[in-house]
Amino acid sequence: MEKIDASTGERYSYHRTANGLGIKIWAKRSNFSIGLLIIWLVLWSVGGPLAAMEIFSDGIGNSVGVFQAIWVIGWGIGWLAVAFLILWQLYGYEMLFVTAGAFVIEFHLFFPIFKRIFDIDKIKHMRKTEKLGYHEARKNPNFYKPKLCFTYDGKVINFALQLTDADVRRMLELLKTDMPTAFR
Repeated sequence: MEKIDASTGERYSYHRTANGLGIKIWAKRSNFSIGLLIIWLVLWSVGGPLAAMEIFSDGIGNSVGVFQAIWVIGWGIGWLAVAFLILWQLYGYEMLFVTAGAFVIEFHLFFPIFKRIFDIDKIKHMRKTEKLGYHEARKNPNFYKPKLCFTYDGKVINFALQLTDADVRRMLELLKTDMPTAFR
């Protein structure tokens, strides 16, 4: 089940203002993945507190206690990573802004968690992302499939996660009207 903009039927929405263009792209959901991760998280939540109780009752004086302490740290990192993936699929989105000579890419999960600002005059060759080769595909996990990219200071910048080809075409049209120099 995807979050679809009721007015357009697409997984993104856009708004034009006097200041420029704003595009919101909701994270792609996989109900199977969310359900599996929730079950895993619930079961995983039992192990950490049990190990922590053992550490506090026996102490860290022996090698088993040290191993358990290291395991609890790894357990906590794994728990946070899975919780983040669930929350991202449920509430995450990407924001794109074209305003005042800048192109801004933000990732939000309740609040902005990542932001990059690019000078529009330095953006070149805005395009649909080419099909990834074997090595590039291995660097990009399945949940991260960028659909649009551009060249900025000699580096390729990817954005617009997991859109359909029709959405990509429409988004390129939107961006072309607000930043035509980026398509040279």
